[in-house]
Amino acid sequence: MITPIQAKLLTALLDGELNRAELRAKTGVHASVSGNALSALVLKGFITDEIVSRTRILTITHDGKRALKRFEKGEVEGPKAAPDTINRIAGEYTPPKAFYRNNGNVHIPSYGYGC
Repeated sequence: MITPIQAKLLTALLDGELNRAELRAKTGVHASVSGNALSALVLKGFITDEIVSRTRILTITHDGKRALKRFEKGEVEGPKAAPDTINRIAGEYTPPKAFYRNNGNVHIPSYGYGC
């Protein structure tokens, strides 16, 4: 499964090979976010990261194109995660009530949850 940011990076690489700075400028994704997304894409084999004349060149692979098409269709890989709002034992989820720990002094923002 790819994330929307990874899909944005793969879409930018469809036009041709880019280095990391050009890819960030083209997509508008921050450096740390794009670095994490690119490393995940390299591990999955969706892009290749080669060094050409001391510059890292990124290209999309055939598997990356297929993953992008599956993402555009809305397909996901693996089982969907259960939402956090369901208690698996009771079946229903009731969020805990927020209370003030400071004897009702509402001018002091001191939230907590009961034990």
